[in-house]
Amino acid sequence: MFQDVKPSSFGGTFIVKAASDACTPEDLTSEQKLIAQTASQFAMECSVCKVYSSEAFDTVVDEALQLHGGAGFIQDYEIESVYRDSRINRIFEGTNEINRLVLPMHFLRKVKSGELVLNQETLEQAYGAIKEENDLLPLEKKAVHTVRYLLLLLLSEALKVAKEHIVHEQEALMKLSNLAIGLYAMESAVIRTEKAVRKNGKENEQLKVNLTELVVDLTMREVRDEATQLINGIATGKKHQALHYELQTVMSDFQYEGTFTKTRRVADSLIESDRYTC
Repeated sequence: MFQDVKPSSFGGTFIVKAASDACTPEDLTSEQKLIAQTASQFAMECSVCKVYSSEAFDTVVDEALQLHGGAGFIQDYEIESVYRDSRINRIFEGTNEINRLVLPMHFLRKVKSGELVLNQETLEQAYGAIKEENDLLPLEKKAVHTVRYLLLLLLSEALKVAKEHIVHEQEALMKLSNLAIGLYAMESAVIRTEKAVRKNGKENEQLKVNLTELVVDLTMREVRDEATQLINGIATGKKHQALHYELQTVMSDFQYEGTFTKTRRVADSLIESDRYTC
């Protein structure tokens, strides 16, 4: 099962692959093996950061050029070169498509090795975390647990449908990858903001709080769309109806209010400081 799942030379696994190409396992010292093993644990994070940051940068640059109008294409303005240069970020260091395929492949390897057990108990634990009470950023933490549950649930369902052929189901793998990227982005924002608030107080870290709320709001809308498309792609009949009902149930609490006001507050803070700051 999953015999086609192999470490990739792209994205976060490049260093590990390069090291293994340079010498055989017998040639590696215990320290080198430990370094390679430790580095491989961050392969998924490297792929996520590469995809998320390059696409976020592309969005910012595209909007910036649009604000310049036709002048944005004139070399006299710096945005012209930034617009051209930004495009390569989604290609080198492994295209974003390749990096997206790397992510679910790591999940599949964990399933094969037994490190990740996709059974009813695992799903119940993930679902139970959604119900936990939190004193700080409660809705945002609930969103993180919700997406983690959906990722495990839909990965499990995709495996049931495709079985050993899952490695060839690139449409499903891409959707699973997008869920994982959204999960990582939200959890990173929540953890960073929670640490700052506990250290400096909420009144002194309101910008971080507003940014985190906006990141979660945007991501949850994207998650709903990606999960809907994935369910439509892998399920039929009663299972299709059941998964859609489950998606609607767990996503029902995420209705943010006053997002225009929060967005303007963030914009005002950046304009006042005259730089990107958080």
